[in-house]
Order: sequence, then C-alpha cells, then structure tokens
Amino acid sequence: MKYYRPSQELTGKRLSASTLASFMAAQFVDEPDQICSGVDMSATLLRFLLRNSALSYWSSSKNRWLKADPFNRHFTLTNDGIKKVQDRLAGRAKAQSVTRGEVLTEFQIIRGVLQSEEPLVAFELPTQSDVPEDLNPGDESNPTWVEFEQDISIESTSLWPDDLPQGQTYFEGLAQQVTVNRYERSAEARAACIAHYGCVCQVCKLDFSKRYGVLGAGFIHVHHVRPVSSVGSTYRVDPVADLVPVCPNCHAMLHRFAPPLTIERLRALLHEATCR
Repeated sequence: MKYYRPSQELTGKRLSASTLASFMAAQFVDEPDQICSGVDMSATLLRFLLRNSALSYWSSSKNRWLKADPFNRHFTLTNDGIKKVQDRLAGRAKAQSVTRGEVLTEFQIIRGVLQSEEPLVAFELPTQSDVPEDLNPGDESNPTWVEFEQDISIESTSLWPDDLPQGQTYFEGLAQQVTVNRYERSAEARAACIAHYGCVCQVCKLDFSKRYGVLGAGFIHVHHVRPVSSVGSTYRVDPVADLVPVCPNCHAMLHRFAPPLTIERLRALLHEATCR
C-alpha cells in the first residue's frame, strides 16, 4: 500500500488537517471522529507523513499527546492527544481548528485518491521479499520509503506470546519461524477491532487508561475467537466477529482450555465468582 505526502512542509490549517489525516491513515479508519487512543500507529509511517518536526511537537515532554512504545516502533495517542484532535475538529483550537472536509481532503491525498498541486513523495509498505538488506527506513533522504519490522517477536501493546503485528491485509494463519513456530497476525485487523469495540476488556470491562492513567493508555490484548493455529493461510479474519479486546488476565483465562472458552462463558464464570 502506498502513502503520499507533499514534498514541501505544510503550515497552518493545512498542517493541522494533514496531521489528523495522518492519524486516520495510521489507524486504518475512514472518518476523523474514529481516531482513538487505543490503536498502535506505525512510527515509520508517522515519521514519513508528519516529518520529524510535527512528530516531535506532538510527542514532546511539554505536550505528551503522542506516546512511543519502549522500542520506538509504534505511537499511540494519549488521552490529552485525543482531546487535541477533538478540539481541532470542534473548532476549539483557534488557528489549528479544521473541518471534517479539510481533513478528508488531506486523507485522500495521503492515500493517493486525490491529486495534489504540489509534488508528492511516496511511501510504500512492501512484502518481506521486496526489502533490500541495506535499507534504512528512517532515512528521509530516500524519497521512497518502505517499512519492514525485522524483529517480529516484539509487540508493544501486548505481552501475549503469539500476538504479532504482521501483514497488510486481514489474512492470518501463515506459519512463520521465529525461535518456535508462531503465526502471522494482522496489525490492521487488530486496529479495526479496537476501533469498533474500544480499548476496554470485553469480559471484565477493565480500561487500563482509567486504572493506570497515561501509562495504561492504548494497552489491551486482542483475543482471536477462532484460534489462529486452526485456520488456513488464506483465512480472511473479520475484525469484529473474529477478534475481541480483552485484558491480559481474561486473555489467560480464556486460554485455560483448548479450545479456548467463549467470551460469554468467561463472563458468566466471572459473574458467578464475584457473586459468591
């Protein structure tokens, strides 16, 4: 998938609209009001779309509207960041306020749907076989960026051992050798799941941002209702029907049995235990 940005840096309302459109692209949503704090956004993609100047402004120690994971592979919007997004859309941000139409125009430019008067620079997400060994994805001197995450054993918002961010489409189940056989998982499917349900455990209703503040913002596991190891390589996952956000405790309890418990069954067990 290709993404585009103007070759010249943007300013004023255009920059504000482009920033929100960049969050939309990084969260795989189609409307500005769907931007939320519970979704990992590729650091490489945001560095390309926002450039270091805007990205540093949003993630600076003064603002703290964007938070990077410990490995700097993803950014998540904090609660303060979401408020800044909402203020811009609602007209409360003065010079930074933008309309939905202005954001969607920039989003169409980013996705290559709408032509722009100024020259554009391209960014492409390739397959693993397309990635040259000496590529530096953080080098802005290269006009055509590609993104490839070499260490697939790390997931910044999930400690579940086989919850890996992989793929550009909602296909899952491809066996891949890390140190043991694991299975590819789609980061886009995860994002779509969280965009639908919210970043709240669907069993116990735990919201990490309310329990731990900024530290917990955007943290959640995503449970596969149908175990990934049981599906074929061309199975197209439904982010709403096949995936459910859950906290690590409930995720572990779901997998106490094989096949895993259903969400409904674990809710019932939790209710029974708390009523004793």
